[in-house]
Amino acid sequence: MTEGSSDLHPAVQKLAALHRRRLRLLGLFVFFILSGILLLAMVAALTSQNLGSLLTLGLVGLLLLPALGLAGGLLWYIERTATRKLNSANQLLSDCAPQTARLVPIEALIGGHLVELILATDARLYAAFARSLHPLPRHAVEVQLYGQTRLSGGELVAFQPNGIALLGTVVEPKTAQRRNQWLKIYRWVAIIVVIITLLYQLYGPLR
Repeated sequence: MTEGSSDLHPAVQKLAALHRRRLRLLGLFVFFILSGILLLAMVAALTSQNLGSLLTLGLVGLLLLPALGLAGGLLWYIERTATRKLNSANQLLSDCAPQTARLVPIEALIGGHLVELILATDARLYAAFARSLHPLPRHAVEVQLYGQTRLSGGELVAFQPNGIALLGTVVEPKTAQRRNQWLKIYRWVAIIVVIITLLYQLYGPLR
């Protein structure tokens, strides 16, 4: 998706700009993490001046090459996924008529929110909405909902009273909550691995 694309709905254009900013920040974060690990390995090798530190530096250098490739592939995947979602949202806004619904926040998820949607017919469905330009209100709000299906996996667009669009997907609440728990575990494991790696580079193996 090109920047400033004129064929997008104005609300989707704002979300596209937000996505580009977040992707740039994520790229910088990954770059600084990998650069920091390499810098620490170089400092440790130059200060200790022994064969073990030089071998560790070489090993870190070898590991960083596939890590860079993996990070690049991950950023590409995030970009492609977000582009597809933005294009789908733009298509929904063109093809579907809005319906009024009451949005009730349930739980914060990693990267979004789990909500309950109460339609005008009193039908209820659950959706996971991605984080948008502004935080989702903690209380129930009335939204204009766009969507073609109420089945799990169906894509939705909801407009808040302030005009900010939310992109989401119909989900099973228990499945979404279970997935969120696993994502939290993976996140903590990744943080612990990074901390252990940095401590190892700073202080070397425990004796």
